[in-house]
Amino acid sequence: YGSTALHIAASQGDLELAKLLVAQGAKTTVTNAKGQTPRTVAEKDGYRDVALFLQDHEANAKNRQSSIPGPAAVSVAGA
Repeated sequence: YGSTALHIAASQGDLELAKLLVAQGAKTTVTNAKGQTPRTVAEKDGYRDVALFLQDHEANAKNRQSSIPGPAAVSVAGA
């Protein structure tokens, strides 16, 4: 209950579908009614390749987010 298409792909070990869903913007950190993310579902069900793909995607997303300059890092011309 409360599972997304990515949760289902993860629970079936469907790496290609997981990649397609993520490429189309599926959220990898959303939790289902049991509090599981797609990655934790893949780990629980023994689909290491799917779990590693989702883990890598999450890490890359965090790296992209941390490289976006915040207000303190932006210089304003003439200030």
